[in-house]
Amino acid sequence: MRPYRLALLPAAVVFTLLIALVVPFATRDAEAAPLGLKLPALAGTQWKAASGYNTATHLGVDPYALDLVRADGAPTAGSPVLAPVSGTLGGGGTSQDCAWIRASEVTVLICHIITEPYARNATIVQGQLLGTVAPEGQKGNNGLAHIHLAVNLGGSSGTSLPFDGDYTLDGVRFPATTEANAYSGAPIVTSTNTAIAGAPATATPTPRATSTPRVTTPTPTSVPTVAASATRGRIVSGVVQTQGISLVMFGGGTSAELVSGAGCGTTSATFWVTTGGRFVGYIPAALVPQVNAEWDALFATGIPANTPMIVRCR
Repeated sequence: MRPYRLALLPAAVVFTLLIALVVPFATRDAEAAPLGLKLPALAGTQWKAASGYNTATHLGVDPYALDLVRADGAPTAGSPVLAPVSGTLGGGGTSQDCAWIRASEVTVLICHIITEPYARNATIVQGQLLGTVAPEGQKGNNGLAHIHLAVNLGGSSGTSLPFDGDYTLDGVRFPATTEANAYSGAPIVTSTNTAIAGAPATATPTPRATSTPRVTTPTPTSVPTVAASATRGRIVSGVVQTQGISLVMFGGGTSAELVSGAGCGTTSATFWVTTGGRFVGYIPAALVPQVNAEWDALFATGIPANTPMIVRCR
């Protein structure tokens, strides 16, 4: 009898077989990775759907879209809008009312906002400022300040997907349903979207400050001390651009002196500082006192000298 001999496969063949076995599982895991979708709003703010799934305004292109409004008593209009996911920007610009972000195989659509000017196809990170919620009657919102949020497979007008599974919204599920105006008013979702300093790249490069301080709520020892008498009411570092947003340092004074020093005018400026890891905004043209209530409380005795902040001036 001839002895049995074990036939060894060539190393290249073994490697090929291993790859054939492993790659499908790796691909499947990558496809199953959740998108990590968050509310397009500051962490801690609460939102609910004013209009839910399967409404007359959503049927057709995006039946699973949600029209989001503040549920924490603060005004929706003027609320900062943050990128709900990392990806590539499309659309937007000063003449548009929508921005969409291409992420993985889907597109996240954010509408009825005053968008910042940015370059098409710019890469952004979740939490970057995209703009603010437009006031009532502006940017196609039909008289209600809100954020239209939708996820579509493919492009901005692709197949509408529910906020469920891989696309759960800030940890809250909105399963698919045929019910008319589903989820209107509930559940209330609390944002965990961490705001970050910076914004998408502008279409036209603008001058930058020689130093770009991190935007934080100032403390007496966190920034150089400059005599208040020489800096009061002035922008002491950075350049306020006529379009888009700018990082600057204010020399201290009242909110009115800030507006005057920025040179934007009361009808076209918005200012932000951060405190406790979140943005606090100031809109000089706001007609409702509650819009600026947190800012007024934060700077009840005036804005300290050398306060870093973000300015948007149109």
